[in-house]
Amino acid sequence: MRTINEELSDFGIQTFDNALVFSLSKNPSEIELDLLRNNLVRTSFKRQASWVIFDFSSVLVMSIGDFNHLYKTEQMIHLMGKRTIYSGMTSGLVSTIVYLDIQLFSKFSSRNLSGAFDIIRNNL
Repeated sequence: MRTINEELSDFGIQTFDNALVFSLSKNPSEIELDLLRNNLVRTSFKRQASWVIFDFSSVLVMSIGDFNHLYKTEQMIHLMGKRTIYSGMTSGLVSTIVYLDIQLFSKFSSRNLSGAFDIIRNNL
């Protein structure tokens, strides 16, 4: 029998103390983002984690539609009282966000997961 953490990891979600880590794939599809959003919102509701970390370290490319999915996901998470952190964005991804004037929800970002957990420790 599989544990809940094993099942969550199938959807790119891992739990660590007070945080859920949502790891995006290299080139997420719209269907994958919908499925992950549904599972992430449901999981963050069930878990007592106060933070959700979006790990972009594997992401190579995202479209405006992908960012819109992410924005809607963040809105749902924030309405449930959780805070979000962006982690591991590449310079290319950051350039795309700025060039396309994409609005994102989170006010926290870090270079890597270690930095994201530092943000959590400093904002408890």
